[in-house]
Amino acid sequence: MSQGRTKPKAQRAAGWGFQSQSSFTDDGDAALSVSSLLNDVKAYEAATPLECHPLNLQPQAKCLEHGLVQLASIYTTFWQTEFIVQDMQDIWLNLRALLNYMKIYKPRMDGHTPAASQVADTIGVFTSSI
Repeated sequence: MSQGRTKPKAQRAAGWGFQSQSSFTDDGDAALSVSSLLNDVKAYEAATPLECHPLNLQPQAKCLEHGLVQLASIYTTFWQTEFIVQDMQDIWLNLRALLNYMKIYKPRMDGHTPAASQVADTIGVFTSSI
């Protein structure tokens, strides 16, 4: 049984749980969430010297832009759409984590900002070597 070809919309992402600071649940939320994150990337790039930018910041931002364009304009099957959204979720979460690390945690570790006054409600680790 073959899947028919459909023109996917960003709301197809609804069932795949973008449950983070912004969600991918309604029509337009995917574009809003991605554009908000990309604006954060541009603001970070404008506020910091070029040598301080992580090497994987811009490629991940471009992948998000391309994925959003692909979801909005290219005819794909449901399964292809699902894989695109899964990749976008992964990139979105990695990029958000990278920005948080570079804007919040790294300056504290380097002593450029004062220590936090209270403990953040987070778990996990950010590493570049496994």
